[in-house]
Formats: sequence, structure tokens, C-alpha cells
Amino acid sequence: MSIQTKIDYLKLPTYELLEKFGEGSHVPGSGSAAAFSGLLGVELMKTVCKLTISRTEDKYVKVRREFEIILEQVEKAKIELIELFQEDAECFNQVSQYRFKRDAAKKNKDDKEVSKFKKIENDLMKEATEIPLKIARTCLSITDYGFIIFDKGFQSARGDSGVAISNLLSAISGSLFVTLLNIKTRRTSQWTEKLREEAEKIGQSYNTKQKLALSKVLDLYKEGITIEDYQFKLNFD
Repeated sequence: MSIQTKIDYLKLPTYELLEKFGEGSHVPGSGSAAAFSGLLGVELMKTVCKLTISRTEDKYVKVRREFEIILEQVEKAKIELIELFQEDAECFNQVSQYRFKRDAAKKNKDDKEVSKFKKIENDLMKEATEIPLKIARTCLSITDYGFIIFDKGFQSARGDSGVAISNLLSAISGSLFVTLLNIKTRRTSQWTEKLREEAEKIGQSYNTKQKLALSKVLDLYKEGITIEDYQFKLNFD
């Protein structure tokens, strides 16, 4: 097993980054993938904000200042997600390194080194569990902006707004998968219960916003129907 050196993954060409996710090394892994999904959502939100701000129709001029503020907040979230993407990759890189060292110590029957590397790995895994929860928290904090952008932003770009919302929700649910899986493998403690409680709250909010997102899909579906007595075939109830 080779030990990776520090890589700034987001500066890699897109195809190369995708290949890194599929190499089977877990670095970058699921936490970084969730952050990346959130970043895609952020960029699409920025696009619709900029399109809306540039429009001269009254309905867009009225929300221009609101969208300028949203754009500022989304930019802040972008910075956070970039940092969390890299933190997750680097943290799991370190976990992999110490697992490698631990296994080597086992082969050498060096119990003292095995114990030392296990402790370091354990501490790193705590950090690796907290990072995806931070990703979920960050994405959740801007999801409502996505709905505002969808409702009030440039209407011809609602495809962009919808994909942005979908990516943010995907980042949240993906982060919860990672966090809860990591918690499951650890002994119950005040730390695990605190994280589990926050994950539950985020999960509840996610469920509410997921239903709202589906309602927006249904709204678009209804807009495309011109026959009044048409029986709706698309239903999310």
C-alpha cells in the first residue's frame, strides 16, 4: 500500500478528480464527495443570482438587493465547503497512513507501536466523523436560499435552481450517511450522543426540505399541462 502525499484535489482537472474518487483508495472519499455535491449546488445558485441581478424587468429589479445579499452568503458557504472538502480528504489520508503503520507493527509483533497507532487512528476518526456533519450543516444553512432563488430568480433558469437544490440536499443526506456510519462503529459516549442528536435534527430538516423540493418539481409539471381535466400522473404524495 502506498501512502499519498498532500494533494489539492479541487485543483485537479475534472476528469482526473472523478478518477480519483473511483480509485478504491477512499481518498478523496464520501465526505469530500458530499462537499463536492454542495459546491456544485453553490455554483449553480451563483449563476441564477447573477442572471437575476442582471435583468431589467420590474420583478427582478425588486429582488436585486435580496439576491446580492444571497450571493454574498453563498460565497461564504463556498469557502467553507472548499475547506471541508480538503479537510476530509487529508484526514482520511492520515487515517490510511496510520492504519498502514498499525498493520506493519502487527506484522512485526510490536504491541506498543500497534497501541500507539491505534490511538492516533481513533483520534483522527473522531475528526473524520465531525467533518461530514459540518458539511451537512453548511449546506443546510443555504438550502432555503435555493428555494428563494427558485421562486424569485430568473424563471428560465429554474432548471439550474432545481439542480442546485437537489445537490445541496444530496450533500446533506450523503453527509448523514457518513456521520451515522462512523458513529455506529464507535462506543457510545457523550460525544457520539451529541453528534447523533445533531444528525437527527439535520435529518428532520432535510426531510422537510426534500418534500418542498418535490413540490417544486410538481409545480413545474403542472405548469406544462394545458388541459384542465387532465389526470395528473406525477404524484409525490
